[in-house]
Amino acid sequence: MAEDKKETYDVRLLCRNCDHDWIENVKRGMYVRYEKDNNYMINRGDTHKKRKFFTCPSCGAHKKIARLSTKGYR
Repeated sequence: MAEDKKETYDVRLLCRNCDHDWIENVKRGMYVRYEKDNNYMINRGDTHKKRKFFTCPSCGAHKKIARLSTKGYR
C-alpha cells in the first residue's frame, strides 16, 4: 500500500497592519523562517536562499506578517 502523503501543509498567519488572520498552504520542501518583524518562505534546496514573502489577502502588505499556531483553529 502506498502512503497518502500531503504535498502541502497549513500555516496560520496574522497581518499586524490590519489584524487579518488566514491559513496559507505551503508546499513541502519550503521552510517558513522568521526575521525581525516578518515571516517568509525559503526553498530547502535553494542555496541562494531566495525569500518568498507572504502577502496579506486583506490589505496586500508584505511586511509585519506573524505566524500563529494552527492547533485548535477551526
